Amino acid sequence: MIENLPGYVSIIFILTTFLTVGIFLYAVKRSDFNSTAAKVLRSCLKTHKGCNRRSINRIIAI
Repeated sequence: MIENLPGYVSIIFILTTFLTVGIFLYAVKRSDFNSTAAKVLRSCLKTHKGCNRRSINRIIAI
């Protein structure tokens, strides 16, 4: 932990983190699920290995 850091800085950081995650989830919910970006994200979230260049290229080719 950083010494002499005011408490409000941590609170603002946590609030902005939750706001960012909320905006991201809202955007994903409203997005077109057939887009290339949605396919890549869905594939990355499904696999435990994550994404690498080969898997992304394979998804885009579909």
